[in-house]
Amino acid sequence: MRTPAFIFAALLAGLIACSSTPPTTEATLSKGTSELKSVIQRVVADPGRRDRLLAHADGIDAALRGHAADYGKFVDEYRRLNTAYDTPQVEVEALFGRFEQRQKDSRARLLELHFQMIRFTSPQEWPPIGKVEAEMLQATLAVSR
Repeated sequence: MRTPAFIFAALLAGLIACSSTPPTTEATLSKGTSELKSVIQRVVADPGRRDRLLAHADGIDAALRGHAADYGKFVDEYRRLNTAYDTPQVEVEALFGRFEQRQKDSRARLLELHFQMIRFTSPQEWPPIGKVEAEMLQATLAVSR
């Protein structure tokens, strides 16, 4: 049988784990970019291709930062419009339309960088780079919402 002290310690550890602050978008992006650059440095031997890939990693970082900031601005603007009872529907639709266009532009930029990175890698180099790139994208989008 478990002792009361053990049970208390387990409950306390669970509460501490549950109450921890989730990572910020900034921290998540910094970690992801660092990991992406690290895998590029480790996997790509050719200095010219490696430098281009590292520059693309910075481009992905910038695109994801812009995406996250844009989402935050959209939410703030929507909240502002939503507080007024008489906000015209056309204003809300315009806000959503502008946001949707910026999201399309952001996706296009990320796809462009993604496929450029693939072109600068070999079939052997891409899997570890692509894995970290996908993890970076997923983690950043998860914390930016």
